Amino acid sequence: MPVQPSGIDVQSAADAVRLIKQAQSVRQGPPKALMFLSRAVKGTKLKTEAMELLEKLAPTIKVLKSVVHQKQVIADSSGQVIPLSEN
Repeated sequence: MPVQPSGIDVQSAADAVRLIKQAQSVRQGPPKALMFLSRAVKGTKLKTEAMELLEKLAPTIKVLKSVVHQKQVIADSSGQVIPLSEN
């Protein structure tokens, strides 16, 4: 489950975790879930704090150490004529 490092997204993740736990309780197992940070900015305190919150939020749901970092070149690419490989 991708989670952006913002208060609103972390709160939404908390809601999703609650639903996942309910489903796991009813089914006595699946669904399995993983969380990871998406669109995080490298080297920011927000990224570090979001990782810490996610790990506290769901000790039974694994939080991946891999992070998808924000890439401005990708965000800007829709208005560009240049291929991404040239940026």
